[in-house]
Amino acid sequence: MFRHSRFAVALFAFITSTLLAGCGSGVVPSSGTATDVPIATLNTSSQISFGTVAVGQTGTAQSITLTNSGKATLVISGVVLNDTTNFSMANSCGASLAAGASCQIAANFKPSTAATFSSTIVITDNSNNVSGSTQTITLTGIGGSTTSTAPVAELSATTPLDFGSVSAGSTGTAQSFTLSNTGNATLNIASIVLSDTTNFTWTNACGATLAAGANCQITANFKPSSTGTYTATITITDNSYNITGSTQTVALNGAGTAAIVPQATLSPTALTFPDTDAGVTSSPLTATLTNSGNGPLTISNIASTNTANFTVTNTCGATLAAGASCTLSITFTPTTSGTSYTGSVVITDNAGNVTGATQTLSLGGKGTTATGAVLTLTPSSLTFPATNVGSSSTPQTLTLTNTSSTASVNISSIAVTGGATASSFSQTNTCGTTLAANASCTISVTFSPTIAGTFLAYVTVTDTATNSPQTATLNATGAAATLALSSNALNFTSTKIGTTATLSTTLSNTGAATANLSSITLAGSSNYVKSTTCGTTLAGGASCTLSVAYTPTSTSTDTGTITITSSNATNSPLTVSITGSGTNAAVTYNLYELPDPGTGQPGAGLLTAVYGLIDNAQSTLDMTMYALNDATTLSKLVSACGRGVKVRAVLDQNSEKSQNATSYSTLNSTTNCAAVWANKAFSVTHEKSLVVDNSKMALMSLNLQSAYYSTTRDFAMVYNDPADIAAVEATFNMDYAAGTPSSGVAGASDFSYSPVRAPTSSGARPPRSRRCSTSSTTPPRRWSLKRKSSRTPPVTSPAP
Repeated sequence: MFRHSRFAVALFAFITSTLLAGCGSGVVPSSGTATDVPIATLNTSSQISFGTVAVGQTGTAQSITLTNSGKATLVISGVVLNDTTNFSMANSCGASLAAGASCQIAANFKPSTAATFSSTIVITDNSNNVSGSTQTITLTGIGGSTTSTAPVAELSATTPLDFGSVSAGSTGTAQSFTLSNTGNATLNIASIVLSDTTNFTWTNACGATLAAGANCQITANFKPSSTGTYTATITITDNSYNITGSTQTVALNGAGTAAIVPQATLSPTALTFPDTDAGVTSSPLTATLTNSGNGPLTISNIASTNTANFTVTNTCGATLAAGASCTLSITFTPTTSGTSYTGSVVITDNAGNVTGATQTLSLGGKGTTATGAVLTLTPSSLTFPATNVGSSSTPQTLTLTNTSSTASVNISSIAVTGGATASSFSQTNTCGTTLAANASCTISVTFSPTIAGTFLAYVTVTDTATNSPQTATLNATGAAATLALSSNALNFTSTKIGTTATLSTTLSNTGAATANLSSITLAGSSNYVKSTTCGTTLAGGASCTLSVAYTPTSTSTDTGTITITSSNATNSPLTVSITGSGTNAAVTYNLYELPDPGTGQPGAGLLTAVYGLIDNAQSTLDMTMYALNDATTLSKLVSACGRGVKVRAVLDQNSEKSQNATSYSTLNSTTNCAAVWANKAFSVTHEKSLVVDNSKMALMSLNLQSAYYSTTRDFAMVYNDPADIAAVEATFNMDYAAGTPSSGVAGASDFSYSPVRAPTSSGARPPRSRRCSTSSTTPPRRWSLKRKSSRTPPVTSPAP
């Protein structure tokens, strides 16, 4: 015993000295603001238990941390232990504790006798700037027997048994805990007492003694007598640790709530059917069953007492939650005319917590003689105007009329039918379930398309009239905006540095709905400048022009992108890619003629030059031709398409359609090739031009008709002037967009486009009007031509 006591004292001294060495003292500030206050906090709960320690022995030291979590110095005026006989304490806190600092308090238990002890450590300070503020820690411990044998009582329940909420008068879920004797002597149990036997119950299997190493079970439950919060304790009195009158306690708590009672309410409680033809089933009448109580209503049966004449269906299921409702639907089928029928629907449930409770819905109706009533639905069809996808039409109305002067008609359904398209129509009506003699009602139909196209559906009325069902046809069109570009790539090839070339593309709305144009933006090189005739909307079938002017500053490649965004077009956004590069190369011109003057002669080699342009095309080839009837030319165009060149052709149809038919069909059946018939607004399209890769061009007087190569006088100018190429390309794009493709839908016509500028004495190009303009006063460009020449033509003053 002595050795143990000395060891405990030495251990306590070591812990105390260590704690003292690890803590510093704070400095009390001379002043502070209203928010700079000290706050004393402890790292432990307000109670520390040392358990059972043998008399004269020292328990295990417990450490408490005091922290100043405020922003000012905590002044400590005292740390006091009130029972220094059975408890001991040491601390490193000093007279003050700086903001954010901590110190340690060590406590221990050394019982002087076999009994239960408690004490407190009280810390007095200025926490929260309150002089004399205190923080208290309660210390408890039990002095155990000094003998080598003793019973030890332990409970498995270390926290209160919480029974939660239980309705008044009902019993909760039982909870159990175990009393164990972990000592080496018999535990004598003097009593087990429940403090509240009105609201709690208990049973136990413990008896008067519990052998060493044995255990027994105690079970408790909660049955509140009324609403409210209840607490109780089970106290076990025994001789644990050889202490007569030792007690172990388990707390109980629970809340009593209002009694849970389901209630059933029917509305209405009686149904009377209108007179119904014998053998005919009426339209259904309904009643509502509501659980107006606060517990689930268990429904065991819903049945008609007269199944021959009254049929019931329901949506109730086996359980109806508190506050919920369900529907009873009843139809009446009289057997004979002139007879009155009665019956009822009986609902069996647990309303009022009464098993087998019933609610009754009374039923009545009379059979009549068939009257042969006829209904009319007018008009027989509705046609809705084109309606934009995502919007709704103005409602249109149908009228349903009972032409009988004596008999009413039961209406079982009014619906839009017709398969998948029916979902795009909706209807509301004023008809109800019965239409009286000579009465009418209206059906309002609305069309709301989600896709573009034509729609066909029907309004179908099903009833007891002799001509049931009645139908009306619904016709409608869903309109959408769809945008298309005549070209989605603008390629400025070898534009002379310091000059400006312009290319254009046509934006068309091929849909029926107006397209809302949110934005048209140009991104990329600053050498590109965008202009457009497009506004914020583009009507169905209309088109507008996007133009880009390019002024290169070097031979580097410039790129850009035009993005067209629409809030309602089905294919938004659209993009146009732009590429270009500057060149210092001079513009060259070569003039060729037919009939061919022969090898080595000026003007020779026209067909070779034209064929060579086609053979050398790398990416694009645009041709406008009055007559294209040359098998060699057509074969070379098809070959170009085969190697990935995008070939487009505009061919005359007003005068030379038969001559162009083979070329038109061949090009439109070849991948990468496409041809359109020229705009019919022109009497003829007499142009003969060929532009390759936006970098080289042939302007010709000849048609590509092999039958006339040796008999007609024609010429071709092959050259690379970027401005002229841009002008021809701009005109071509407009003509191509206005042409008739293989689909047979002609594009929009435009006679006022001015695509490019012609040179002036200053080197700039004033506007060059399109060939169809009737208001142009711009003089033509003039220069001298030499056969087979390759030089830059002189720029002269404009002709008068």
